[in-house]
Amino acid sequence: MTDKETTRDKMTECYDCKFKQDVQGSTKIRCTNPDPNMQGHEYGIHHGHYCYPIFFHPVWKEDLCNNFEEKDVFLDKAIARIKVGEETPVAEATKPTKGFDVISKEVDEEDIAHNQMIDEHDEILSLIHEDDRERFEEIEKETVKK
Repeated sequence: MTDKETTRDKMTECYDCKFKQDVQGSTKIRCTNPDPNMQGHEYGIHHGHYCYPIFFHPVWKEDLCNNFEEKDVFLDKAIARIKVGEETPVAEATKPTKGFDVISKEVDEEDIAHNQMIDEHDEILSLIHEDDRERFEEIEKETVKK
C-alpha cells in the first residue's frame, strides 16, 4: 500500500480521484465513474447535499469508493496552469522562438536572394548559349566553305 492509500478516507478520497469533476458555481462535485454500492448519510440526502453521483459533497458518503483511482497530479497541474493562462512545458516547447513578422521577413529575404540567384544563373546560361550560337555559326561557315 502507498502512503496515499493508507491515509485515504471516505470523506476526502474524492478530491484525489481521477473521476472527480467540479460542478461549476458550487463546492459540490460529480463522479464520472460512480460506485453503484455507494450510500450517503440521511441528513446529507434529505438536505440536498448528497445527490450521488451528479451533485454531492463527499463528506456525506458512508463508505470508501470501490472505483477510486488516484488522479495524475502532473496532468491536473498542467490543466490548472492552462486555466489560469500560464505556460505549460509542452506549450513552452512548441512556442515559436520568433514572431510571425520576423519569420515572414526572413522568408521574403530568402525568396529575394533565391530569385537573384536564378536570375544570375539564367544570365550565365544565356551567355553560354550565345557563345554556343557563335561557335555553331563559325562551324557552319567553315563547313559551307569546304
